[in-house]
Amino acid sequence: MSFTLIEQATSRLHRSELAVPGSAPGMFEKAATSKADVVFLDLEDAVAPDDKEQARKNIIQGLNDIDWGKKTMTLRINGLDTHYCYRDVVDVLENCPRLDVVLIPKVGVPADVYAIDMMITQIEQYKKRTKKIGIEILIETALGMANVEAIAQSSKRLEAMSFGVADYAASTRARTTVIGGVNPDYGVLSDKDANGKRDYYWADQWHAAQTRMMVACRAYGLRPIDGPFGDFGDPDGYIAAAKRAAVLGYEGKWAIHPSQIELANQVFTPSEAEVTNRLDPHGRGADRKGQCDVRRVRRRTIPSPRSRGEGFRRRFGVHRILEPAMSDDHRKLLREMFNAAVGAAHPSVCLPPYLAKVAPPKGRTVVVGAGKAAAAMAAAVEKHYPAPVEGLVVTRYEHGAPTSRIEVVEASHPVPDAAGREAAKRVLKAVEGLTEDDLVLALISGGGSALLALPAEGVSLEEKQIVNKALLKSGATISEMNSVRKHLSAIKGGRLARAAAPARVVALMISDVPGDDLSVIASGPTVPDATTRQDALAVIAKYKIEAPAAALAHLNSPACETPKPGDPIFERVENILIATPQGSLDAAAAVAKKAGFTPCILGDLEGESRDVALVHAGIAKQIALHGQPFEPPVAIISGGETTVTVRGKGKGGRDAEFLLALTLALEGFGGISAIACDTDGIDGSEDNAGAIMTPDSFARAQKAGVDLKALFANNDAYTAFEKLGDLIVTGATRTNVNDFRVILVPKRV
Repeated sequence: MSFTLIEQATSRLHRSELAVPGSAPGMFEKAATSKADVVFLDLEDAVAPDDKEQARKNIIQGLNDIDWGKKTMTLRINGLDTHYCYRDVVDVLENCPRLDVVLIPKVGVPADVYAIDMMITQIEQYKKRTKKIGIEILIETALGMANVEAIAQSSKRLEAMSFGVADYAASTRARTTVIGGVNPDYGVLSDKDANGKRDYYWADQWHAAQTRMMVACRAYGLRPIDGPFGDFGDPDGYIAAAKRAAVLGYEGKWAIHPSQIELANQVFTPSEAEVTNRLDPHGRGADRKGQCDVRRVRRRTIPSPRSRGEGFRRRFGVHRILEPAMSDDHRKLLREMFNAAVGAAHPSVCLPPYLAKVAPPKGRTVVVGAGKAAAAMAAAVEKHYPAPVEGLVVTRYEHGAPTSRIEVVEASHPVPDAAGREAAKRVLKAVEGLTEDDLVLALISGGGSALLALPAEGVSLEEKQIVNKALLKSGATISEMNSVRKHLSAIKGGRLARAAAPARVVALMISDVPGDDLSVIASGPTVPDATTRQDALAVIAKYKIEAPAAALAHLNSPACETPKPGDPIFERVENILIATPQGSLDAAAAVAKKAGFTPCILGDLEGESRDVALVHAGIAKQIALHGQPFEPPVAIISGGETTVTVRGKGKGGRDAEFLLALTLALEGFGGISAIACDTDGIDGSEDNAGAIMTPDSFARAQKAGVDLKALFANNDAYTAFEKLGDLIVTGATRTNVNDFRVILVPKRV
């Protein structure tokens, strides 16, 4: 060790740093009850110039009126080159003794830190404050990075540095994709192997900058913190970026959306091995005054073995746990079960084993497909299929995936649009004129019905949209809707298989329908259709759909009839299920069982979301009160596709509707918690996958003045869980096995 010892900065838990705009005071309460270690109230980038003054007032009121618990409260001021800066410092610091840290943006030279340090010192003296305000700085310019070592030594108030990748990229004119993500053009090409093949490896363009800042922090006793990851709908990308930073030595990462808090806490919670390494041989803990005592961190961040499931047992060698996870862990368990359900159905997992059984043809391999998983399926085909492939697939907007030989087209869902119509035309054209030596790989998944939007002759896209919108609001089941869609389509209901004949067709299908009826998945483009035009007309009549005259005329014409079972065109067609809702429910059940809960799988369910919720509530109460049909702890698990008959003007899909109905039915009964999400990551047409209900959801709503019953009556479940901070936002998962629901009943009442 050097003879020179550096004093360490004030020790704070800093795994996650949540950004909250000062102009959005409605978000303050959510931030206060979040799991974030640090909350910074922002006056800079997140606040428009006209809103700066009001945002400053909001922050002063919020810091004084809200109980922030033990969180580190930070203020991001405006830059030193603005006229807002001095008022940010003076007004907030003089009036808010609760403030812990000032975050200075775009620090370029040590004098920038000195200027703010001087102001803070004068305010503390004037207000006779004994509490010492800390400073965190943002390194987000080329100038700041060039002077980072000097900046790290500029003030004894300095505690942490954050790497601001977005502005740093702009300052250095770097070519970026997602904020904080990597660029596929920044990579390394390997030498040729024996077959002349060369592999391409992505690299991290931020590595050098992050390392330089981290070294400066560690050399001078500061905490290095990684900045934002811009796509809050990509949790896997966030985790990957966080892990890269953690490996380098960073202590935490920003969260620009509440969904990223848990991810940061998970990555930056020290492992048991790290705890051991930080303790001296005699177990005394920190070996230098001021250094962080990791045992204290572990006490706050690592629950006891009794409060964890199998993951804890495997990691730390605890082999017997007699009790289920405590209530604080139920939220995590619910998310783990959802992740397991989605993971079991992801094309990268479920497609390769089946693809290996498809023999390459003598001729061409043409890949076509549609659905929310289509792009991920195409990527898996490119990676694993041994023969050359070509073709195109269509998926929902923002559900794409990188491919090189199979084109990915994005279109609208659940209401079809012109992009889907043109893509469907191209899909049909791609399979025309093939021979018996050719193979059509059809990649079919849920959502394909709306995405293959090619109306039958005589029916316009606009007329089909009218019918589709009315069906979505009517409460019709997916089977009923698809019987109408097939008979108004030029490609669904087995018509794609007819266009591909005489080529061999192998359809690899991910089911999103109750019972896994192949003819219902994406309206069965490669499957014989047992429904008739009379069935379609019966659905129109049952739900009083005001269909356009052209659509009704077509349904009344024998020409609209679909290919039926026994048609010779299906002799060379093979439809294979590669993932099902039941498989995902089984994967979730395995997670529950390992955590000490008895799984009770109810299977695929249909019906009105609010009615299905009442049935689930009744089962949960019976378990809690009487131990029937199982003694608690029990995890009630179900899937399927419920419906919502829209009566109000609110926001929210069927999963949020289910969960709000469940919340109202239980009212916090028995310590019960629950999750309801769509496995595609989009509940209806909003940005959330679903939501979580905690045992105190009903009580929290009452305390906050949120009228859950009024929101429920207005079909506004999204707003209800948004106000409670319990929406789940995952972004597109690129698969779809429909609804996923779990209710945890932890004990007898």
